[in-house]
Formats: sequence, C-alpha cells, structure tokens
Amino acid sequence: VTPLDDATIISLTGNRGTKVDAPTHFIPKGTFTNKEMAIQAFREHRAAIEHFISTTTLPLENIGFPHFLIGILNAENWFIFMAGHCKRHAKQMAEIK
Repeated sequence: VTPLDDATIISLTGNRGTKVDAPTHFIPKGTFTNKEMAIQAFREHRAAIEHFISTTTLPLENIGFPHFLIGILNAENWFIFMAGHCKRHAKQMAEIK
C-alpha cells in the first residue's frame, strides 16, 4: 500500500472548510453522560492505541484499509489520520464555543 505523507493526511483531516457527515456507525450515541466520562474514555482509548503501536510486530506499512473519502490508507497512515481527526474535532469544538 503506497502511503500518504503525514502532512497530507493531517491537512486532509484537519480541514474544517470541508464539512463531512460521519458514517452512521460513527455517530455519537450518547454513551457519556458528562464531560469527565468522555475525557476518561478518550484517554483510555488513546493509551490502548499507543500501547498497540509500541508493541505490535505487524507490518503496519503493508496493511491497508480504505477511508470513504481519502482512499486506501495503510495502518501507519490510519494512526496519523486519528491524530488529525482529533485535531479536527478540537477545531469544531472551538467554533461552537
């Protein structure tokens, strides 16, 4: 799988000029009843992802999966995408405030 460079992925995911509706299975379901619960869950999931990245022996650069707008991303690209996606939501929250 030919990877995209990190800067391109961050640019694509962080651009709030392009509005994107989330696929149905990613729409929030109201699981968290307060901000603290959401922050704690985010931190736990992030720690699990960081642990996976630091301990996996899988060839992440050779494993690909399509993004519905960007196209094929390898597993390393997906981790960069997740960081950019968080940045996108931080911008979205700032706009709402």
